Amino acid sequence: IPAALIAGLAWRINERYRLIGSIVCGLLAAVVILLIGTLGAAIFLQVSWGTALVTGLFPFILIEPGKVLLAASLNKLGRE
Repeated sequence: IPAALIAGLAWRINERYRLIGSIVCGLLAAVVILLIGTLGAAIFLQVSWGTALVTGLFPFILIEPGKVLLAASLNKLGRE
């Protein structure tokens, strides 16, 4: 829910800056999701923080920016 709120803030940005705003809000939302997922892995699976980072954060760090850029680009393309 917090990530959806952050990602939704991009719709309140002026149309001229909405692509950049969508990218920034999307990246912030992705950070929130990854941090909550890593925290959940550490707590619920009862593993060390190092193991939680290796399994819950590191595999997704390079993927998330690409997904955010793709989503923001498709969003802009769909509005034109």
